[in-house]
Amino acid sequence: MKTFLMILALVPAMAFAAPTKKETPAKKATGESKTLKPVAKANLKGLSIFASFDMTDSMNFDRSSQNQSQSGTFGADKALGFGAEYLAKTLDNGIGLQAGGTFEMGRTISNEKVGNTTGNYTGAKPEVQLWTVYGQAAALLTPEIGFFGGLNYTIPQVKNIPGGTWKGKVGYQVGATYMYSETLAFDGIYRTLNFNGSVDNQGVSTSYGNISVQGFAFRG
Repeated sequence: MKTFLMILALVPAMAFAAPTKKETPAKKATGESKTLKPVAKANLKGLSIFASFDMTDSMNFDRSSQNQSQSGTFGADKALGFGAEYLAKTLDNGIGLQAGGTFEMGRTISNEKVGNTTGNYTGAKPEVQLWTVYGQAAALLTPEIGFFGGLNYTIPQVKNIPGGTWKGKVGYQVGATYMYSETLAFDGIYRTLNFNGSVDNQGVSTSYGNISVQGFAFRG
């Protein structure tokens, strides 16, 4: 039975305080409403947790075996993920520095396509889980809208591929945040998660120079 696998990307649901301006008697007379102070000056330090859904259903790869090189695509499930993020520092210019991590649940690889040829996996299909850590800068332009971008490092866990050894690589991510409320945000992210590895099967060695999960993810 096909396992529905899920990743995380994760970026943060950023919560921030909503202080009110002191009202003068004149302001009270005109009925001026309470407003959020500029987000760039708000104290955003703290821990956020989030859930994510990765829309990417494929993984690009480059590999070589017996002096032959190939590029292709693995067909894979979309993925759910979970993560946490910490706003470590806010600079005087309003830029926030964030660090976080995500775990994306296993996604099953159902087939691989090289050129015009597609081969389906049978039996126990390969499954990939991804742990990702990242650091990024975030700029909140209004009390509701912000942007962020930075680098990530992905640590893969691959099942059902005998003789495989896998290592993490650096990728990147950029995105935007919409503050729905003072404690809930929705993020749209475009990211690349990279890793590599090698497989030694019955004396035949195959080297994967890069495997890339590239596409859009959403978080809340």
